[in-house]
Amino acid sequence: MTEFLYFILAECDNCHTTTTPLWRRDRTGMKILCNACGLYSKTHNGSDRPLNGKTPSERRQTASKSKQEQVEKCSNCSTSTTPLWRKTDEGKLLCNACGLYVKLHGHNRPVHLRTDVIRQRSR
Repeated sequence: MTEFLYFILAECDNCHTTTTPLWRRDRTGMKILCNACGLYSKTHNGSDRPLNGKTPSERRQTASKSKQEQVEKCSNCSTSTTPLWRKTDEGKLLCNACGLYVKLHGHNRPVHLRTDVIRQRSR
């Protein structure tokens, strides 16, 4: 029972997180570290992992905001729904329909061909 309480109450001595897939100790065996801080300490000769002054909850919020901001849009027709994203030779993002059109015809797909419905092939 004491081991179970140890894992619930454990907190990383470096970044103060309480959740990690694996708890580690530093080289001296005195500090309890999360997996990320433990691996960093091991590979950087015992130095602490830099945190950029953010708490674990602030880091999670920043990560979720950046994921929400990365809405993929076709550079040709501005759609955000497609079964497959493609890229042009210049690295621009294209939906599947526009990418196939460029590959077949050698120029951008006309916007009037855009539909909001993805049709399945009949086999």
